[in-house]
Amino acid sequence: MEQVSCPCQFKDKECQPSGTLNVLLPEVSVKGVYQIGTRSWNSMVDIASGLEYVQCLMGQFAMVPLILKRIPTTTHHQGKKQTHYTLQILLDTESPEFPKKLSVPKDGQYALPPAEEVRPDLDGPVTTEEELLAEGPLSAGAEPGGDDTSSVMTPIKQIVVRTERDEQGRAIKKFKIMTEAGIYMTSDESVKNTALAAMKAVDFVEIEFISDPREGNLIKSLKRAIDEKAQG
Repeated sequence: MEQVSCPCQFKDKECQPSGTLNVLLPEVSVKGVYQIGTRSWNSMVDIASGLEYVQCLMGQFAMVPLILKRIPTTTHHQGKKQTHYTLQILLDTESPEFPKKLSVPKDGQYALPPAEEVRPDLDGPVTTEEELLAEGPLSAGAEPGGDDTSSVMTPIKQIVVRTERDEQGRAIKKFKIMTEAGIYMTSDESVKNTALAAMKAVDFVEIEFISDPREGNLIKSLKRAIDEKAQG
């Protein structure tokens, strides 16, 4: 055996990139692993991209129901146009196993990371959006899409704190202020504190907001309003 640096003189000749996909086929056998080998660069890139996409959505791709398809792909080599049937991985949302992956307990082997939706500074459990809808519909405030600032006088019904991740993976808190007039969003901690104090005191608040087609109604300012207008 002779050790040589890679790539060597055999690159693209006797030696070429190759990929092996190992899969389970539960409807055939749960005891064996099946392999698909390919030397197609497009197939290797498409498979790796598909698995990465599934992992971003589900937290992992192992034991998640997937579909393997052959897709006609047009390639160009040495000035010639060719059609190859490359392999692609898709998430099988129609599989009966898919909902199970969404409901595995937190300490389960393949559990998905739960969405953070907590109220650490409020008494009582978190009110989910489903529970709020069951209580009765809430309007969304003004129609989104306008750039003009609007205002509304209303009591606060609920505050929900949700943690999201930005493109760099940093945690960002967003506060959903639910009122009798509609639902309003903010990332400002001081606005949330003012809303919390008003809710505990059963005070009206005056919310100045801007409708955003992507985020909904973004709070520009919020202040407690204890006057005849609010009480009326």
